[in-house]
Amino acid sequence: FVVNVLHNYRLLDASNVAATGELALIMNGAAAEYYLYDGATKMTSYDLDIEGEGEIVTVSKSSAGKISIATSKIGETVLKLSYDTFSHSFAVTVSARQYTMKNIADASVVTSESTISLWKGKSVSLRAYDGSIEIKTKKYTGSAEDEGAVVVDASGDCVKITGQAGGSVYVNAAYADEAGSIKVKVKVNVFGEPVITAHPDEEVKVSENGTATLAVIASGEELSYQWQKATSSGTFSNILGATENSYSFAVPMSVNGNRYRCVVSNPAGSTTSKEAVIKVVAGLPKITKQPDSELKVVGGSASSTVEVSVQATSSVTMNYQWVWSLDNTTWYVYSDKTAATITTTGNWITDALNNGYVLLRCKI
Repeated sequence: FVVNVLHNYRLLDASNVAATGELALIMNGAAAEYYLYDGATKMTSYDLDIEGEGEIVTVSKSSAGKISIATSKIGETVLKLSYDTFSHSFAVTVSARQYTMKNIADASVVTSESTISLWKGKSVSLRAYDGSIEIKTKKYTGSAEDEGAVVVDASGDCVKITGQAGGSVYVNAAYADEAGSIKVKVKVNVFGEPVITAHPDEEVKVSENGTATLAVIASGEELSYQWQKATSSGTFSNILGATENSYSFAVPMSVNGNRYRCVVSNPAGSTTSKEAVIKVVAGLPKITKQPDSELKVVGGSASSTVEVSVQATSSVTMNYQWVWSLDNTTWYVYSDKTAATITTTGNWITDALNNGYVLLRCKI
């Protein structure tokens, strides 16, 4: 008798799905795994012939019969597996891994559409990720398209960008290995320290007990203000609550000669305004008691005397000057009457007797 044994060879994956003629793999990804069946029997001990492996993929078979196809290099090849009357060919494509670039600080994805804001003196680091896995291999490159605004360091396991001066610049950050690559061109805005464009006046004259107002104008991001004061030769200290770009305050005589300035800050640094010196101008004297409105000289003569007085207050020394008139139009100075209280005799009394009256007032 001649016995013909018929075989029903099939190549199935771990889910018992038959292999097709196309095999797409990701470089350094999971291997493709198959089993050879003869009918319903999973084969274990057999010699598998392999053609086309080596440069793009490698093939191994375990003692349990599992056939593993792993990647070696990005590219395309034709792989043929054979045994007895069984033969199956794959058109294999090995693709690069899809890396992403992320900001290490918050794991946010960075693309060529991204804009990074950075303070002068601060840094941001970009790193490639394979899914959620950080790639710390030192195969990074990076550069700035214009010098000055940033310093780019790609010598380590990331691309580190440090703000150096205010401005905007495009930075190229890249990572590449045998499995894949990622490159982004990101815009970086560097914010510098504040710039004061208008300072307070260097000397501010204010009437005693009046109000002084000092102000600065500054450009920059996230500005904060702190006014400081010092005596004419003292050390500056912060003024509690004076944290706006303008500062108003009462001016008694005691602040005369004091110096004021404003420190404008942001996360990149601070800038101090020019000093403003307060000059307090003494206020006008305040009359607290006017002279009597009428003084009568009854039956007097040139030898009669009349005493007239005025009372006033001021923070500085006051000067007095009495003047007189017979018609309330033309006034004459009493050159020797320069006190708050005066005694009049002689011609003044005679004029009063002849004219019927004399007007008298005091300039302080």
